[in-house]
Amino acid sequence: MKLSKDWLSANWGLEREVLRVDEEGRLARSRHPFPPGHRKITVDWAEAQTELITGVHPSPDGALDELQDLQSTLQGRLGSELLWPFSVPGVWERGQSPEAARFGDDPGWGDQRTYRKTLEARHGGARQVLSGIHVNYSFGPRHPGGDSFALARNFLRYQPVLSYLLAASPWLSAEYRGALLSFRSAEAGEAGVRCGSRTTSVRQGPLGYALAEEVEAAVDLRYDSLEEYLQKLARALTPVDGGTALLASERELYAAVRPKGRSAKGQTLEALARDGVEYLEFRIFDLDPLAPLGIRRDTLLFLELFFAACAALDSPRFGPRDLPRIRRTIQSLTQCSLGRTRGAPRQVRALWRALEPTLAALAAEAGREHEAALTAFQDQIEGRTLRTVDRVVALMAPVGPLAWGLGRARLHRDWFSLELSTRLVIEEADRRGIRVELLDAQDNFVGLHRGRRTEYVKQATRTSADPYVAALVMENKEVTKIVLRQRGIAVPEGQSFASLEAARAAVARWRGRQAVVKPNATNFGQGVTILEADASATAWDEALALGFSLDSQVLIETFAPGLEFRFLVIGGRTVAILQRIPANVVGDGTRSIRQLVDAKNQHPWRGEGYRKPLEKLRLDETETSFLGAQGWSADDVPAAGQQVFLRKNSNISTGGDSLDFTDAMPPRFARVAEEAAAAVGARICGVDMILPDWQDPSPTAPYTILELNFNPALHIHTYPAVGENRHPAKEVVKLLFPKG
Repeated sequence: MKLSKDWLSANWGLEREVLRVDEEGRLARSRHPFPPGHRKITVDWAEAQTELITGVHPSPDGALDELQDLQSTLQGRLGSELLWPFSVPGVWERGQSPEAARFGDDPGWGDQRTYRKTLEARHGGARQVLSGIHVNYSFGPRHPGGDSFALARNFLRYQPVLSYLLAASPWLSAEYRGALLSFRSAEAGEAGVRCGSRTTSVRQGPLGYALAEEVEAAVDLRYDSLEEYLQKLARALTPVDGGTALLASERELYAAVRPKGRSAKGQTLEALARDGVEYLEFRIFDLDPLAPLGIRRDTLLFLELFFAACAALDSPRFGPRDLPRIRRTIQSLTQCSLGRTRGAPRQVRALWRALEPTLAALAAEAGREHEAALTAFQDQIEGRTLRTVDRVVALMAPVGPLAWGLGRARLHRDWFSLELSTRLVIEEADRRGIRVELLDAQDNFVGLHRGRRTEYVKQATRTSADPYVAALVMENKEVTKIVLRQRGIAVPEGQSFASLEAARAAVARWRGRQAVVKPNATNFGQGVTILEADASATAWDEALALGFSLDSQVLIETFAPGLEFRFLVIGGRTVAILQRIPANVVGDGTRSIRQLVDAKNQHPWRGEGYRKPLEKLRLDETETSFLGAQGWSADDVPAAGQQVFLRKNSNISTGGDSLDFTDAMPPRFARVAEEAAAAVGARICGVDMILPDWQDPSPTAPYTILELNFNPALHIHTYPAVGENRHPAKEVVKLLFPKG
C-alpha cells in the first residue's frame, strides 16, 4: 500500500477533564464557575471537576490552540484556585465524598444530578473524579480510508503501546487508593495494588476508568461493525428479569474507544443508528503532569501518525480471547512497569515492530516535526530516554507529590505568560530530571534544582555562566566595537554621539553613504534605521530623533552590505546559525498584500509577545511607509511569486523569517563568532554578522560583526521557518548542569 500525506487528513477535537483545587491541594469547595449549559467549559461529574471541550479542527494544532484559550478563560475565573496537573487527586481525606455536580441547582438539570447519584452508588465518588484527555477523531476530506470500526479495532490491538508510553497517573495518596478499593471486587483490588509503587496509571488499571472484567465480558463488544455495536450496547442497557441492567446509561460504557454520532442531549445511540459514526472518541489518556494543557503537541503529532497507521494497516476481527488478552497486557503494563526495566517490555516492543515501518513512512510524508515526535517516542521504547511518568516520579521524589504538584499547577497557571525561550529551558529541565521552580512569571525568572545544586535563570539565557561585566559590555554597542576591534575582529566604522545636536552636526560627513542609525543600547532591532545614500535631511533627522528617544547615546555606522546571520554561541561553541529575512509576503497574483499578511499570520507558529516561534507580521506605520517607498500600498496585488518586503530590518521580533544555516555555513565564520564571544567573556551570546559572500570558505573572506547580544532568543533556532531544530535549550541546561 502506498502511504501518502492524505492518510493524515483528519478532524480533531479535545476534551480535558481537570480538578480544581485550593492552595493546599484539596478539592475546591467553590461552585463551578460557569453556568449549566455552557458548551465549552462544563462541569464534569463533580462540582470541583471541569471539562474543557474544543470544537472540530482540521489539525491537532487548531484543537490545542482552542484548548489553550478555554483554559485561560477558566483560569481567569478561579482566583487563587489551581488546576491540578494529575489525573488522580493529590489530597484525599479518609471517608471523603466529593460533591457531585449541582448544575447551579437549576431544576432543568435534575436528570443529570440523578445520573450522578447512580454512578456514585455503583462506582463510588472517588472513581468519578479520575480525570484525563479524550481525543475526538474523524476522517478528513482527503483520507483514503474511512472504516471507523477497522480503525477502532487496530487502536485496541496496539493500545498497549500507548498505555506504556503515555501512562502518567502513579499513586499519590494511600487514602485515595483505599477509597477506590472499597468499590471494587477483591480480585480487582488485588490486581490494582499487587505491584504497589510500580503503578504508572491508576486511571487505566483495574481500579480506574474501566469496566469491571465481568461486565466487559458480558457486554462482549468486539467492534465488528456498527450493527454489532448497537445490538450489544442496547442489550447491556436492558434490565434482566426485572433487575438492573449491566449499564445504567450508554455513558457508563467506560471503553477505550467509543463511536459517536451527531448526538442531541446525549442521545448517542439514536444518532448512531440514524446517521452512522461521525467520529471516534479515544478515552485512555492520562493527563500529562508536565504539560500545561494536559497533553503535549509532540504527543498529538505522534497520535496523528498512530491513528493513520491504525487506519492503513489490515484490521482483522477479534476472536473471543483477543480483547481479554489485550486487557491483561495493559493491566500488567500500567500496574508493574515503573522503574522495572530500561525500555519497553517484550510485548510492547513486538507491537512497536509491527507498527514502526508504517509510522516511519507516514512521518516521512508528514515532515520533520512528525519525524522528531516519532523519534522521541522510539527512544522511550528503546530505553534511551525516560517516559513522562518515570521523569515525573523522579522529579517528585525530593519534595513529595503534593508539593511538586502544587508547584507545577502554579507554573502551568502562568505558563502562557512566559516567553517561549523560557518555556523551552523549562521543558529541557523536565527532560533531564531537573526540578523547576517558578520564581517570577512576569520577569521569566526560574530556579532549577538538582540535588544540592541550584541555578537561577532569567529569560532563558541570563544565567550565572556569564559574568555581569560581559552583559554590560554587550549592552553597550560602542564598547563592544572597541573590544572587538582591539582583538582584530571586523566591526563597522562609526561614531558615537551623546546629544542630538552633535549628531545632526555630523550628518554632513555621512551623506552619500549608506548608513545605520541606532541607539547605543538596543535589543530586538528597536530604534534601528537604515538610511540610503540619497536619504533626505528629514529622513536623517527622524532617524536620529528615534534613536535618542530610546537612549541617551546614538551610533551612526557605515552600512555593511551582505546577508545578515545570527550565530548562537553557548559554552564557547557555535551551536546554531540562521539567516534572518525581513518581514515579507510572496504574491499569488490574486490576494492583496493585506490579505497575504493575514494569511501568513494564520500559521500556528506565529503569535505575539515572543510566546510563539515567529512573530505576526504587522501593517503599522513603519510597514506602510516602507511599502510606500517601494511604490506599494497594502491593498495592491503582487504578481505570483513576487516577494514584497514589509520592513528593512530582519529581526524575528518584527515578523522576520528564520532560515537555518548551521550545517551549510563554512566553519571559519563559526570560529569568528566564537572568538567574538570570548573577547567579551560571554558564555551565552548571539553574534550578528554580515557576510557579503557566506559561501566563501577562505581565511580572508570578508565579514562584519554588527553587535553581540547578551540575552539571545532560543526559540528562533528551535523553530526555524526553514531548517532543523538545533535544540539550543539543551545546550543552555548542559552548560548549567554539565554532569548527569
